[in-house]
Amino acid sequence: MNYFLLIWRNLWKNALQTIITSTIIGSSIGLLLLVILISNGVQKGLVRAVEPFDLIVGAKGSSFQVTLNTVFLQDKPVGNIDYDLLEKLKTNSNVQSAIPIGFGDNYRGYRIVGTEKSIFQHTVQQKGEPWLQFAEGRVFNEENFEAVLGSKVAKETGLKVGNEFASSHGVVEALEEGSSEHKENKFKVVGVLQSVGGPYDDAVIVPLSSIWRLHEHAHSTLVKEGAPPSAEHEHKETTVILVKPTGYAEAMSLYKEFQKNNEAQLIFPSQNVIQLLQILGEGEKILKVISYAVLIIVFAIIALSIYWSNLSKVRDRFILRALGAGRQALSLVAFGEGFLQIIFGIICGFILGHGIYYFLINFLEQKTAIAFPHEISSMEVIALLGILTIGSLISLVCSRLLYSKNIAEEI
Repeated sequence: MNYFLLIWRNLWKNALQTIITSTIIGSSIGLLLLVILISNGVQKGLVRAVEPFDLIVGAKGSSFQVTLNTVFLQDKPVGNIDYDLLEKLKTNSNVQSAIPIGFGDNYRGYRIVGTEKSIFQHTVQQKGEPWLQFAEGRVFNEENFEAVLGSKVAKETGLKVGNEFASSHGVVEALEEGSSEHKENKFKVVGVLQSVGGPYDDAVIVPLSSIWRLHEHAHSTLVKEGAPPSAEHEHKETTVILVKPTGYAEAMSLYKEFQKNNEAQLIFPSQNVIQLLQILGEGEKILKVISYAVLIIVFAIIALSIYWSNLSKVRDRFILRALGAGRQALSLVAFGEGFLQIIFGIICGFILGHGIYYFLINFLEQKTAIAFPHEISSMEVIALLGILTIGSLISLVCSRLLYSKNIAEEI
């Protein structure tokens, strides 16, 4: 007897019942996988975004707001700090590098990030390679109005190397197009970055000095009209300073130094993210409870669905037993049908869970600028293997129970 062929024919003979059973199992598994994907994605997305930012020096105020503004390009800057502080940090023995980052303008809603060319040598601690790498073009000249685009900015605006654009005042797009543009000086695109998988894919990176000159011209207070591009502020400022310490002990020494500073604060962005994850931890606990509840429901649904499916066919199989088919053979067929329905349910659930997560993260990335990874985690694999194993045992038990009954009682 070809058991697989018999199992396959039985399933498709009752196609509607098979589809309903597999869909019920798949929906439950899909919900479980979605919970796992969201929990894993949020954690990894936040951690990946904060990786390049060892320490941040910013104005006194909310450290969360400084982190949101600097790391995630969200919210408004707390304020500016004196540029002289950068020079002091560069000569500090505890500091490996210090890079200014200034905000205040945008292009079509994308943040313009004013900085120095040293940011292109800034490395991510764990990887040891430059954080910002070029897909095409070159580093900007700090004396000119030049810009390097994040990968998403280039893709969505259509700007290419050689194109020019005018920035707008403010960190959000103006309601009326062109109402706040700095039309007197346009930026020329000289480079496009590879994707960093984070908020800075949405950034337009320009020389910090160019932002100073734009605002000098706009307010007509510090520089006369027609001043050369190299003209400087009498009092230069930056929004934050990205600091890479020489080591952990040195970072703590810097932190103690800034506790005495009345104008600026030293922030560990990773600690802010940890605190944020702890705040979200209550929600994660709820998600875990939901996951466990869904898992129990999945097993209950598998048991009920397989039992119901086999029960509807039991009289047909008892007739086969009366015609000479063995109890063990029929139990094997019943188990095989249940096992295949679990496989169909897992496939359906995998597609459903990942499909919903795909559309969900596309929406969230547009709103938060955080890149959520879409990958198969070890927890997901363990969950699927656990469902397959326990589901198979349930199918085996159901098939044994059904075909251990006396034929005379059923016919």
